[in-house]
Amino acid sequence: MRKGKRYDTDEKLNYQKVFAVLLAMAVIVMVVFIVRNVIKEREEINREYEYFSLYSEEKWGVINQDGTIVITPSYQEMITIPQKNKAVFICTYNVNDETGEYSTKVLNNKNEEIFTEYDKVEIIENIDKNNNVFYEKGVLKTRKNNKYGLIDLNGKEILTCEYDKIEPMQGIENSLIIEKDGKIGLANNNGSIIIESNYSQIKNLGDTYKEGYITIDEEGKYGVISATKKQLLENKYEEIKQVYLKDYYLIQETGKLKLIDSTG
Repeated sequence: MRKGKRYDTDEKLNYQKVFAVLLAMAVIVMVVFIVRNVIKEREEINREYEYFSLYSEEKWGVINQDGTIVITPSYQEMITIPQKNKAVFICTYNVNDETGEYSTKVLNNKNEEIFTEYDKVEIIENIDKNNNVFYEKGVLKTRKNNKYGLIDLNGKEILTCEYDKIEPMQGIENSLIIEKDGKIGLANNNGSIIIESNYSQIKNLGDTYKEGYITIDEEGKYGVISATKKQLLENKYEEIKQVYLKDYYLIQETGKLKLIDSTG
């Protein structure tokens, strides 16, 4: 005697429910897989790599810290990397040893050419007091129509290409001599004009840019300007010695050496 369906102990497999459960599990696995891949890709994108020049079989390329070749070695000249954790690689080619002329191009970590609006892009090399070469930080020199300017490592123009020459002040970082119409001035690595191009010569006052600069005008008169653009001493002295004494300056006036402060 049957007790009815409610008491039927014979189990029957519901294939539709099983299929739905399996389908749901498959969807969950797929979603987890997709999310994991997205997270992994984002981590790879946001990961900060370090890059190094690579020399192999007499050619130059770029490698990262994982040992992955980023730029296949194919250049005769060493590829320079201004900042090791920034994917900006400057390649030099078509070097003419007789004239000293050469071409440059800038690549990123996808081997794509960037900053193509300029005729040439270069690092700015400097030399410290021990004759060690270093690169000026965060800045590149550009050339367009035979005039020079500056960009940062993201390609932002920080000084327009209007100068006849841009060179570092030897041994002093963050101090770039700019020349225009035969007169020189000074800019820092942010492209800010510290000294307008009104002088015949500019020297460092101390061992760093923070101590300020000695300016010499066309009449051979000396003055001092601070790194914050303040005129500390007018250009009226016969000479100012390159000795930094905090708030005092060793000057020559009427043939005599004097120690004066910023008020003269």
